Amino acid sequence: MKEVQSMYDQVGTYFSKTRKKQYGQKSYNWPIVQKYLDTLQAGETVLDVGCGDGRLVSGLPQGVIYLGFDFSRVLLESARMTYPERQFLYGDVCDKSVWARLQQYDAVFSIALLHHLPTRKRQLELVREMNQRVKTGGLLFLTTWNLWHEQMAQKGIERENLKAGEVIEMKFDQTPGRYVVAIDLPYLTGLLSEAGWEVLKLGYDEQNLVAIARG
Repeated sequence: MKEVQSMYDQVGTYFSKTRKKQYGQKSYNWPIVQKYLDTLQAGETVLDVGCGDGRLVSGLPQGVIYLGFDFSRVLLESARMTYPERQFLYGDVCDKSVWARLQQYDAVFSIALLHHLPTRKRQLELVREMNQRVKTGGLLFLTTWNLWHEQMAQKGIERENLKAGEVIEMKFDQTPGRYVVAIDLPYLTGLLSEAGWEVLKLGYDEQNLVAIARG
């Protein structure tokens, strides 16, 4: 995780700019993410785990209360500059003291984070922590990269020999340190079930594996 953290701090400013593709009138979120953001009601609370530059905020319905946290100070600086009215915290998802500071939320979103945790043990700890921070019946929206997608071959991934749980390096703009775990549908199903989530939907959406669950 230290290598991944260092990489995002190095490329954070440029990385944030590459994520500014707009969908619809204002949202920078993928359509599948926006679909579930639109289910939120004014007054409900959202926890954004691994919030990066805060782009989830661009698609929040009016009146939804938001808290995001991330371990990249560079990305958090971008988030605070873009959305100064929102609350962002610095924190590593592997640090239990960070989770102890959090309350419970109506919904937890975690976009493209889980695959950066290097071991199944840490991944399981994360999805358990998220389950403990969601209200009874609350929503989990989680995505990981689908490394078996055909476009991943352009990034040099040997998809035919790739196995779930395997760690590979995917450089960003030639910057080293972005390590990613291969996670497929059975692997993610096992993690969520073991962590106590009620899995509602689980499937592939373009280059992502998307999970919808209830606490």
